[in-house]
Amino acid sequence: MLKFFGVNSTLSSVVSRLTGLLWVGGGEVVIKLVNLVVFYFFAFFVGPDQFGLFALVWMVASIAEAFFDFGASFGYLAEKSSNRLERVFFSFSIFCGLFWGAFCIVVAILFENLSIVDNFSAVLFVLSSLFVIKIFTYPYITELIRVKDFKVLTKVKIISIVFGGGVGCYLATLDLEIWAFVFRYIFSELAFLVVVILCCGFLKSPAFDFSKYKCWVKRGLKISLSNNLSWLFVLQIEQWSVGYFLGLNSLGLLNFARKPLDIWGQIFGQIRAQYLYPSFLDSGDKISLLKLYFITFSFLGLIASAFSVFLLKDIIVFLWNEKWVSSIDLIPLLSIAFPLSALASLLRTYLDAKHLSGFVLRVEIIISLVSVVFLFTILYYGADLKDVVWVYVIRFLVAVFIYLASILFNDFSTNKVL
Repeated sequence: MLKFFGVNSTLSSVVSRLTGLLWVGGGEVVIKLVNLVVFYFFAFFVGPDQFGLFALVWMVASIAEAFFDFGASFGYLAEKSSNRLERVFFSFSIFCGLFWGAFCIVVAILFENLSIVDNFSAVLFVLSSLFVIKIFTYPYITELIRVKDFKVLTKVKIISIVFGGGVGCYLATLDLEIWAFVFRYIFSELAFLVVVILCCGFLKSPAFDFSKYKCWVKRGLKISLSNNLSWLFVLQIEQWSVGYFLGLNSLGLLNFARKPLDIWGQIFGQIRAQYLYPSFLDSGDKISLLKLYFITFSFLGLIASAFSVFLLKDIIVFLWNEKWVSSIDLIPLLSIAFPLSALASLLRTYLDAKHLSGFVLRVEIIISLVSVVFLFTILYYGADLKDVVWVYVIRFLVAVFIYLASILFNDFSTNKVL
């Protein structure tokens, strides 16, 4: 059966691969569901203005989250494990945590002086402590990924998310509003640190090696940029453009309709970083492994599309009032993006593992620039939300075509055609 699809792996090998994938993917699904429950619980106690304030604060913090190690973990995971490398990576995490903590503080001071948004600076200042805690949690996460102990990593993450969510919900009932958001994340990170120490013991003392830092960042920065370019560039401009040309109501409908796609993207992003990239690095037959994952994620993407088309409409009508019903017309188009976004990310990961991250970054930059210019142009000439969604679909389709074509072209020379 596996040979029929061109997968040159034994059944036990396939089961082992998919078991690890199940732990990472299943854990991320649970985490996102917990976050969703907490989100709707907060809505009973926290006003829309406080949601908006935290969204602005998190825009700054999420940059630090996305580039915390400047891609160094990709370079670190590509090397053979040793006690010294673990200690060096811990020391690099210290620099990263202090840098991003200071970054948040500087932005907070800047906003305080400009008096742009009330309470923005105070909230961001407190949230900066999150990155000091991350100094200690990030090496644990990376090392658990390296040794492929996804079971422990998933369990610790779920425990910490549930604990942080519980603290946040309790604080929300005390009318602490925005601070419920802030301390939810801080206590979640603290819980992760405590639980992972109990499971894995204390970190080894740090060892400093600036040449290693440079080597890791040089190898991983392009991968990190290509992973986050869509979020940093396309999504932010898209949000502002739709809000400006079509109004906040249309922007709300668009974000409401694409929420399942966003959750799918977040889950797949974690799978990609924690499982797929290390899996490709360790595999001697990367093209066969790619075929296995290509089949798997095509299947999962089609299931997600079917759920979106056939069930989400009824769920929206049943749970929410009529003001959200207009978003239903966007769901069939958005559902096309589920398998395409997964396959684009999978193929990008394969090329990264083949040391072609420079090519991937150039492709992402070109596609992002063309998408933004095209989106802005059609909105200027009167496009509606369906046209905006078509830009998503076409963007993912073009990415899949380019990456798949590059893999096929590259592998013709070695007679390993996908």
